[in-house]
Amino acid sequence: MAGYVAKDAPTDHPLTCGFPSSRFASQDAFDPWDSGCGSGKQGGSSLAAVASDVGQPEDQSYAADWMADLESRYNTAAHGGVKFYELGNEPALWDQTHRDIHPSAVSYDELWSKTQAYGAAVKDADPSAKVLGPSEWGWPNYFCSADDVARLGYCSPSAPDRAAHGGAAIAEWLLQRAASYEASHGTRILDYLDLHYYPQGTYGGTGQQSPTEVTRSLWDPSYTDPSWIGDTIDLIPRMRSWVASDYPGTKTSLSEYDLTLATSDPTLKTLNSRPTRSASSPARTSTWRRCGTRLPLRAPSPTPSGSSATTTARTRGSATRGCGPPARTRVACRCTAPCARMTARSPSS
Repeated sequence: MAGYVAKDAPTDHPLTCGFPSSRFASQDAFDPWDSGCGSGKQGGSSLAAVASDVGQPEDQSYAADWMADLESRYNTAAHGGVKFYELGNEPALWDQTHRDIHPSAVSYDELWSKTQAYGAAVKDADPSAKVLGPSEWGWPNYFCSADDVARLGYCSPSAPDRAAHGGAAIAEWLLQRAASYEASHGTRILDYLDLHYYPQGTYGGTGQQSPTEVTRSLWDPSYTDPSWIGDTIDLIPRMRSWVASDYPGTKTSLSEYDLTLATSDPTLKTLNSRPTRSASSPARTSTWRRCGTRLPLRAPSPTPSGSSATTTARTRGSATRGCGPPARTRVACRCTAPCARMTARSPSS
């Protein structure tokens, strides 16, 4: 959905990268394991990448071809094939995590345009498959576009992009657009309002929040989140309220989360890490642990031995990460840039 997929998939060094030394000889740092790949910074300023160095253009037709291959291997969702398709991944971070191919911050209109195009492509290819979106990373971008946050450094109802779309939170607005699309075309292209949840505070360690508090921002309307957010998140009831108001019948899901505790107590860690899954009712929220078939960079490959084809597939141009340490490592990176450019203002105020 970001507009490009990886143009190749080398399995060893030298790797293809967005800021090669062959194009940018002077950079602030280079990969110690691959000296041909730089940081993309020069004097602290971001360099402008050439997307074709690392990617090849793609659109919804690429996703349709990919789905056709998956169906030829595993059948349709209704007959044991891939059941869920996630539209992109954390689009509000593309200008950071994928700035070599998508340097501009995603706006309301871009998010809807691509949701519509790819959601319709999924349903055309397999009407029995379910579509998740927008799979956004966290708090400020449940409410404002990346374009707003990039311009202002914070999110509020008066942020320019949000104000231009009636002041609605971007998650709500996306639901409204999807509902309007179904009314006009007779096809539901968004089955799940899907968000990601990563607590911004720390829990369970010495001098930190109690480990029993780590889930409260998911469900407790009286709980003020103790992190930089400083507001009532109440995420699952909030998502249900948005669905009820803007697109009834849509299910809800949290396809990425991390409730890791800063504790050595194995029982507490196990209890808080255990995934739950419920996709049976719009009144219940589904959560998937970050675990799935590793997707190809280019051509699909057979399902790894012992894994299932009926897992969530992400329509993006990079491999999904499986269970284990990489998912937790990602959390440390996740907040660095978004939180650095955010102030303590509440997006819902």
